[in-house]
Amino acid sequence: MTIKGVDIAKRKLVARMSKLARQALSDPKLANRLKNKITLGIKKNSILPSGQPVGAISQKWNQRREQLSSINRTSQYYGYGKSNMTFTGQFLNSFKGEIKRFGTSVRLIVYPTGIHKGYNLVYGEKSDSVFNYEIARGFIDRGDDYRVIGLGVRKELAKSAKARILKEFKLNL
Repeated sequence: MTIKGVDIAKRKLVARMSKLARQALSDPKLANRLKNKITLGIKKNSILPSGQPVGAISQKWNQRREQLSSINRTSQYYGYGKSNMTFTGQFLNSFKGEIKRFGTSVRLIVYPTGIHKGYNLVYGEKSDSVFNYEIARGFIDRGDDYRVIGLGVRKELAKSAKARILKEFKLNL
């Protein structure tokens, strides 16, 4: 037995829920929040999203960074001997996050943008600026691939996206 109008109401409700979910996933604040979850783990704990540690830095580069830290503003996460892809913070702070739809699937795209300004050098000179995507390519070639996301981080990202979708449902129903 069917009740008149229930099927129509069900279709309208499903359509409305799909629209609200699309709106929630297209929110730039959500993409930024997800991007921050990825980069913060690298900055604070020197752990890539895959769960692997960031590769160690050489003793020579460690000493050079220590010398440069006296004349350059460093990131709050910088530490002597700490390999976390950041010295001044310019590289990881340049990352942008976008949520893209590909058919029925949704993808989070995180990528570096802009130019990494050169460091002040000891003798009053300044090193050359370089594009952040070139720095990213160097990290990836070295084995520090920030694009690979492990299961634990995926679950965290999915949990945040789900919470955002549910928030949209509660506000608009």
